[in-house]
Amino acid sequence: MLLAIENYDLEEFESLWQKYQHALTRYCESAVRADPDLLQGELTWVQQVIKQVTQERAAISYQLVSLQNGRKAVDQYGRFPAE
Repeated sequence: MLLAIENYDLEEFESLWQKYQHALTRYCESAVRADPDLLQGELTWVQQVIKQVTQERAAISYQLVSLQNGRKAVDQYGRFPAE
């Protein structure tokens, strides 16, 4: 977008771009590496939570199916004449 501006100083753009690249390179080189043990612990925790949610979802699904079957049974028995 800057290059589309009429009479934009290309030397200034080049200078600013080089400063940006240099700053980005320095930042990436100085970034602290993540602790593998911490990451493994976080991954284990996430896996446990996923397992728990999956188990709870299965239990709720079973309960919903049982509830639906119960409602069907009540509807069917309600249609028969009382003896």
